[in-house]
Amino acid sequence: MGNVADLRWAPEEPVAPTSPAVSADVPEPPDALPAATLAQLAAHVQPEDPAVGALLAEATELLEAGTGSGSMAGWADDTERVDEVVEALTWAVRRREVRWQETPAGGDPAGRPLRTPGEVLDGRVGTALDLVLTLAAAFEQAGLRPLLWLVPGHAFLGYWREEGSAEAAATTDVTALVDLVEQGLIGLVETRLLTDRGNTSADLHGPARSAWLTGGGGAVLGVTARAALRGAQRGEAPEPVELDAGAGLGVGA
Repeated sequence: MGNVADLRWAPEEPVAPTSPAVSADVPEPPDALPAATLAQLAAHVQPEDPAVGALLAEATELLEAGTGSGSMAGWADDTERVDEVVEALTWAVRRREVRWQETPAGGDPAGRPLRTPGEVLDGRVGTALDLVLTLAAAFEQAGLRPLLWLVPGHAFLGYWREEGSAEAAATTDVTALVDLVEQGLIGLVETRLLTDRGNTSADLHGPARSAWLTGGGGAVLGVTARAALRGAQRGEAPEPVELDAGAGLGVGA
């Protein structure tokens, strides 16, 4: 990313690299999640949370120091600027030193509440889905359009690099979206790498793509597009998410 990547945004003592994907004991892919469940997850993205505003303020400072401009105009410029905004936001999360929390073996993810951005960023702990929802809120507040990707035992984030959006709020047929990733129109963020289980590599896209999207994305349970749902549910409290424990999603703990 040019001069942005040259900044010393990483911790003074880099975290030792670990596997970007989930642990080896992730269950076999179950049936796809219902679209209604995926849409409910998107409703839990909270861009107005005060912790998100504080994170954006930190990212703006990093962006200004790295590029000479703190503007998060994103698509008003080009895809490179979108990536710069994403990098600033992800480094701001890294600086919070969030502790990664696995879902306990045999645990029922449906019985655990989703954490708010404040609980993740200020409490400095979260599961895969907690982090995805928090970063999605930050992306939305910055004017970007996030995509929540769910896979067995894990979740990661996507974002539109050019001005675009998914046709539906949620889908279990991800073939077209995977193609857009391959075309460079959608970027990915492996959120595990932003925690104490990660490292200081600037590449957050490659690990998610290689772990889950090779072979056409057959392991993906579904994708929910926050932008497609936002208008219909603005001002409504999100409904509780009911997930089949067999999906193995790290949504709480």
